[in-house]
Amino acid sequence: MLILVPIVSGVYGIFHDQITYSISPEYFTHFKFNQFKIDQNLRDSERLAAALVGFLATWWIGIPLAVILGIVPYKKLDPTQYRLVMIQSVKVVFITAVILGVVGYLVGLYVASKYADWPMNFSGPIDVTQIKNWDNFWVVGTIHNFSYIGALVGLIVALFRQFRAIKRAH
Repeated sequence: MLILVPIVSGVYGIFHDQITYSISPEYFTHFKFNQFKIDQNLRDSERLAAALVGFLATWWIGIPLAVILGIVPYKKLDPTQYRLVMIQSVKVVFITAVILGVVGYLVGLYVASKYADWPMNFSGPIDVTQIKNWDNFWVVGTIHNFSYIGALVGLIVALFRQFRAIKRAH
């Protein structure tokens, strides 16, 4: 699981960023490509560069997820139960991240339409004067933030479910 969960996390990031790139290519061209120091040659294929950003932004999250989710049921369940609980736990984390990403989309739409002058904190220099569709840029930033929060919430929910599974097994 320690190898599989980071791979699944990275693949999730690839698909996530393909969707969000469709909403705001500028979020990537003016922010994420710079943040991840994507080489100019890769930027010629923006979809490929967005996929790379998605993988780089999420693969590493799979390591602490696998470790944290793997510790609780370890040696408390037989191997078959352990495998099942781990698979269910990872599903919970990813489904929660997707759901909160959708919530982030809706929140982003609302905030962009009502409070276009709200500041957004970006970890890197952005020349906002070059951004033509600030609303979509904002929406994608909100989706990304909510997705990370979703992974954390999913981890907490998965841990509670693991404790229940262990209690039922004993």
